[in-house]
Amino acid sequence: MPSVRGRQRAKVIAALAATAVASGGLVGFAAGILVMPIAPSDPAATVVGLLAAAAAADAVWLWTGRLRPISINRQVPREWGRLLSAPVTAALYGARLGAGPFTMLSTWLWWAGTVASAVVGVWVAVLFGVIFAGSRVLTTVGSSLWAEGSAHQQRFSRLRSMERSGRSAIAVAVVGGLLLGACSPDRPTLSGVSTSAIEPETANMTVETERTVVVTEPEATRITPAPTPAEDAAPENSLPEAPEEAAPTPDTDASLASALIEAVPGFELLEDPIANRSLDIDAAANIQPDPSEERPLLETRGFSQGWTRAFRNDARDVVVATVYEFRDETEAAFYLEDGLITIGGYGGEFFDLPDMEGARGFRQDEGTADEPLTSVGVTFVQGSKWFLLYMVGAAETLDPEIVIEAARQQAARAN
Repeated sequence: MPSVRGRQRAKVIAALAATAVASGGLVGFAAGILVMPIAPSDPAATVVGLLAAAAAADAVWLWTGRLRPISINRQVPREWGRLLSAPVTAALYGARLGAGPFTMLSTWLWWAGTVASAVVGVWVAVLFGVIFAGSRVLTTVGSSLWAEGSAHQQRFSRLRSMERSGRSAIAVAVVGGLLLGACSPDRPTLSGVSTSAIEPETANMTVETERTVVVTEPEATRITPAPTPAEDAAPENSLPEAPEEAAPTPDTDASLASALIEAVPGFELLEDPIANRSLDIDAAANIQPDPSEERPLLETRGFSQGWTRAFRNDARDVVVATVYEFRDETEAAFYLEDGLITIGGYGGEFFDLPDMEGARGFRQDEGTADEPLTSVGVTFVQGSKWFLLYMVGAAETLDPEIVIEAARQQAARAN
């Protein structure tokens, strides 16, 4: 850093910061995805245990020189600076700097913080990685600039004397931030979907796809929000009453209704208000097991209106078509990614549709060995509209080509 000046120095700092933050966030995201399947529903105890173990390990390392934090324990090769330009060298160094143990790591808090934040949630892990990388960049750049001049030896001596108190301050900040997230009432999920909602029940099997819950009872299949004991006790072949606010009054309702496909070969439209209705933000949130999490997500994405339509065949397979209108194309695309990440976290498999640019297909196997259920769906975005078409049914009767062809027809209709 002292060897470059002016614009060249600015380029070096920018390259260092950009790649460090990117690699820190990427490591956090990877950790969050890896930990998601095994993360406990109440992460507070796990977070506290990890941080306590890291603090104990750091104490041993600081005072005895044993239990060195796991890292490659070396800086970037000097040859990089001789063979490559300064910005390129800084970019490569930043990528290693943001990834923790790929340079010199002097504390176990990085390992504990990464795992603990991943236990809380994927985006918390990403945030931790970005904050860690940013703090490292600030420390590196600040110490380099501070060291310039004849008194740099004395200054670095003072830095070393402050090391223990600095680590203590970082530990307090990490513990406080993670405990705030860990002690929240409900563990956040990426698309506002509770993991408990996909557990099979003894009387009814609940299959959750990206945005809708489909409940298959012994004699009837119905589209409904998360089932309640009162609904389970309702007579067979009955559907819950549609809420009054779902009445299609605004002009946008008619527009969204006309945007959805009106027929699926071999299926009949379910003749019930709840199976062909408008969705305001409350109705859309109430489809999910935890509306208190889904509603803020919809508000953030700029949800304005939605519509859902369901079809059923003689084998009681159900096809559901849904469209949501968001603030703009970017928010619609983000909402699509929210759902894909959640499906992947629950073990869903994905496939591409080469003839539908930007569309993603998914498949989930649910139910039990005696009564297996499968859901296959396609989701895509056109402008500010997000579309989801999926089919749920018995594994032996469900034909994925039906919903794929319906998705093609939906894309053509929406153009």
